Amino acid sequence: MTIICLKGAKQICEAIGESHKEIMHLVVEEGLPAWKRRGRGGWRALPDDLRDWVRKQRDRNIAEMFEREAELARRKR
Repeated sequence: MTIICLKGAKQICEAIGESHKEIMHLVVEEGLPAWKRRGRGGWRALPDDLRDWVRKQRDRNIAEMFEREAELARRKR
């Protein structure tokens, strides 16, 4: 059976490798594509949305890492 929607902070955060205790921060501050129906109940998220979000996080963090390394190299000159 194909999973259409993940439900619950624990299941969602396990899928993206984060602590379920951080879900509110991830949603509000980091743009994690998860929601609650009518603002209550358990968190829900679509697997494809989570994959896209993780890829964007990866790309952003890799770019920031290279920028920091380049800045350190410039300072050493």
